[in-house]
Amino acid sequence: MALPRWLLLFSFSGKRMMCFSSQFTNSFMALLTITALLLGATPAFGQIGDAAPIIAPNSPFDPPSGTANPASVPSHAPEIRTRVAERANEVLDDVVSIQGQVQLRELDQFLAERLDIGVLLDHRGIEIAGLNPETVSMVIDQSEQPLRTILRKTLQPLGLRAVVQDEGLVITADFAELARRGISTDKWIGIKDEVAERVNAALDTQLNLEFVDTPLVEAIVILSRETGFPIRIDRMSLEELGLTDDVPVSFYCAIAPTAKPSVFNDISADPFAPAFEAPSQSVSATPTTDPSHEPNSAPEEENASKPQSPSEPEKTFALRVILASICRPLDLTYTIRDETIVITSIEHAHSDLLSKIYFLEGTGLPVGDYSVVLDLIQASLDPENWENLGGTGTIMPVGTGTENRPAILVSTTATTHEMIQSLMRSLRDTHVGPDPIVTPKPSEEIQKPNVVTNGGMF
Repeated sequence: MALPRWLLLFSFSGKRMMCFSSQFTNSFMALLTITALLLGATPAFGQIGDAAPIIAPNSPFDPPSGTANPASVPSHAPEIRTRVAERANEVLDDVVSIQGQVQLRELDQFLAERLDIGVLLDHRGIEIAGLNPETVSMVIDQSEQPLRTILRKTLQPLGLRAVVQDEGLVITADFAELARRGISTDKWIGIKDEVAERVNAALDTQLNLEFVDTPLVEAIVILSRETGFPIRIDRMSLEELGLTDDVPVSFYCAIAPTAKPSVFNDISADPFAPAFEAPSQSVSATPTTDPSHEPNSAPEEENASKPQSPSEPEKTFALRVILASICRPLDLTYTIRDETIVITSIEHAHSDLLSKIYFLEGTGLPVGDYSVVLDLIQASLDPENWENLGGTGTIMPVGTGTENRPAILVSTTATTHEMIQSLMRSLRDTHVGPDPIVTPKPSEEIQKPNVVTNGGMF
C-alpha cells in the first residue's frame, strides 16, 4: 500500500529535523527559559498573581548540592519568590541598632527608612489583634541585636509579628500569641459574633439557685430572668418524648437538699402548696439574715453570747451547668437557635447541628497533619456523635494549613462544641513554644514539574 505524498514529505522533513536537533536544542531551551522568566507564569497553586518559580537546569531556584530535598522542607515554610522578599529575609539576620518612639500607623515608614527594605502594615491583622494604629505607640531601644530579635521583642507584646512576603516585610497579627490570649480562636457559622458573645456571657453567668421539683417552664423563666437572656422550650420535641413543659426538675447547690424535711413529707401534689413556698423562695439557697423577719429570734445580747459558726462562701454554678443538670435526666439538652437558648430533645439537637471553625495555632498540634486533631476529637469527645461511627457530627480540615491559618470546620451539637472549646483551651494552656511541623512523607509529596534537560524532548 503506497503512502500518501504528504506523509512521505513529513517523514523526510522529520528525519532532517532530528539530525539537527542536537545543534539547536540548547539554544531553543535557553530562549524558552528566558522568555518564561521575562513574562512570568501562573503558579500551579497559591494566590493569584504570585510568580511561579521556573525549574530548569542550573536555575538559581535549584537547591545547592548536598542540601535536603525541597519536599522535605516544611510545607508551610514561606517561599522566597521575589527579590524584595529575598532582601527582606536577609536583613532579618543583620545585627542592627534601632532607637526611637513611633506610633503603630507609622511603623512601616519608620522601619523602611532605617533598614532600606520594603515594610508594610497588614491593617486587617492589626484589627484582629484589637489595636488602633492611631493610638498605639511603642518605644524601641535595642542595640547590636539581630533584627528578627528586635522585632520579636517589640511586636509580640502587642500580639503582632513580622513575616516575609512577596512584597517585603509585613507587620501582621501573631495568631499563635493571640490564640493563647483567647483572641480569634474560633468563628461560628451562621451566628453573629455579638450574639455568640451574649450567649457565652449568659451561659457563664454564675447563679446561686436551687430547684426542688419545680416545673420546667417556671425554672426556665427564673433562669432567663436571672441571666437577662432569652431561654425558651421546644415544646414539640418534648411532646415526642411524652413530656410537657411542666415536668418537675430539681437542682441542688449543696450535697443534700436545703428544703425543710416537711417538704418531703407533704403529700400534696400542688407545686404552689405552702410546704413548697412560692417559686421565688423555694429556688433560692440564700438564707434571710434580717432579724425583723424572724419574730422568735433571741435578743441581740443572747445571740452575741453564742459561738458564731464560720460563714461558708456561697456556692454558685454557671448557667450551662444548671441547664445540663436539669436536662440530662429527661434526655433533653440545650442548643442555640434564632439568637436564643432553646431547651430541646437530644434527637432534635443532633438533627439541627451548629457549625464552627476552630483555629489551631498555639495548641501544640502538628502543622501539616490534620489526622492528629481529627483522631483526637473523634476518639475522645462524644465518639458516637461523629459520622464515621454512625452519628451526625462532621469534622474536616479547612484548606491545607500552609498558606492560610490551620483550622478545622466542625458541625455538631452545642454541648459537644463546648467540649471541643475546652480541649483547645487546655492544649493552649499547657503548650509553650512554636507548634511542631510535620514533614511530608515521600508518598505525600507533591508531584514535581518535569525538569527540562539538554537534548530532551517535551
